Amino acid sequence: LSLQYHKRRSEFWVVLDRGLEVTVGDKAWQPGENEEIFIPALAPHRMKCVGDSPARIMEIWIGDSSEDDIVRLEDVYGRT
Repeated sequence: LSLQYHKRRSEFWVVLDRGLEVTVGDKAWQPGENEEIFIPALAPHRMKCVGDSPARIMEIWIGDSSEDDIVRLEDVYGRT
């Protein structure tokens, strides 16, 4: 994912598989399976797969669920 934040929503992630690197604010780590991560509104965040297999999370949005609330800070795909 791009490094992004949201103005009108927070997110709650549950890591379903190992093999991810997660960044929230200034902290980056490789969470364990079933680890719960809360991302408050305005917090820059991203995840990327660093393992040998695809990895999944469960994501719950808290607040405005509109896709137009994504503010991208960095994006390797050229999205704005």
